[in-house]
This record gives sequence, structure tokens and C-alpha cells, in this order.
Amino acid sequence: MAENPFKRYLDTGMAFSALTQARAEAIVKDLVRSGEVQSEQAQSTVSELVDRSRRNTERFVESVRAEVREQVRSLGLATQDDIARLEDKIGAVTTASPSRRAAGRKAASTRQGATKKATATRKVAGRKAAATRTAKKSARTIAGKKAAVTRAAKKATATRKVAGRKATATRKVAGRKATATRKVAGRKAAATRTAKRSARTVAGKKAAATRAAKQA
Repeated sequence: MAENPFKRYLDTGMAFSALTQARAEAIVKDLVRSGEVQSEQAQSTVSELVDRSRRNTERFVESVRAEVREQVRSLGLATQDDIARLEDKIGAVTTASPSRRAAGRKAASTRQGATKKATATRKVAGRKAAATRTAKKSARTIAGKKAAVTRAAKKATATRKVAGRKATATRKVAGRKATATRKVAGRKAAATRTAKRSARTVAGKKAAATRAAKQA
């Protein structure tokens, strides 16, 4: 195996991030395909790569922490140790003054009680507001449904009225047509009867003329 076949992976920024097992296996597969790592050494190479990446990451993190600590000291900011010492001093002062401690506890208890009461009041107010909104929403929903039913009823009534008017108009038209048809048929029948009577009258006159001519 080459002296350090995966050095290029660690030297290109990968040293500053934790290398996952899957990523390490993918890198070793590439190395096996290129012939830089033998297949029987693949698993040990994966472990070495992951371990080296972890150590590099730890060294990098420690370097960053050291630099941060140095910057904090140079800026005069309080460190955790400073805060701990201050807390110890405050504790010592509190221990020397039981009455102040008791007063502090009482004040803290009072504040907690007031906070709980205020929280409970807000919760009750929130529930009332939610109930009011729900009731208003339900009322709007019911009103909307009623309005929809009313509109549907009005629409149905209007539809029935229109249908009734159409039916009445249709019946009237049909009645007029029937009356006109009957009148036309009556006129035709009367004309036919008149024509027949005229024909009989003409025939009778012709017959009488014929008989009179024979007698003469």
C-alpha cells in the first residue's frame, strides 16, 4: 500500500469536519479501484481514515477553543470560572444574612405566586376568547346555513312560479289553438253544406228546365 494514500482527502478541508463511516468507505472504495489500497486492507484503511479524521477534528476544535479563550481574556470578558467565583461570593454573602435570604425567598415566592396568578388569568382569558371566537364562528356558520336555505327556498318558489306561469301560458295557447281549429273546421263544414245545397238547387232548376222543354 502507498505510504499515505488518503492524505489528499485530509489535506483538502476534510480534516476540519468529522468523516462518517459511509464517506470513509466510499473513499477507500475509490482507492481500491485505483490500486492505491489492496482489497484485503480496505476495512482497516476505513477504520484508520475515520480515526485520523476524528483526531484531526478534535485537534482543530481544541485550537479553536484555545483561540476563543485567548480572545475572551484579551477583551476582558467574564469566563465560566469568573462567573463561578462570583457565584461563590454571592453565596457567602447570602449565607451571612439569613434574614435577607428569608426576605429573598419570600419575595421570590410572591413573584412566583403573582406570575402563576397572571398566567392563570391569561389562560382563562385565552380560553374565554377562544370560546367567544368559536361561538361567533358557529353563529356565522348557522346564519350562513340559514341564509343558504332561505335562498334555496326562494329560488325553488321562484322556479315553481315560473313553471306555473309557463304551464298556464302553454294551456292558454293550446286552448286558443283548439278554439281556432274548431272555428275553422265549423266554417269549412258550413261552407261544404252551403255548397251542397247550392248544387242541389242548381240541379233541381236544371231538371225543371229540362222537363219544361220536353213538355213544350
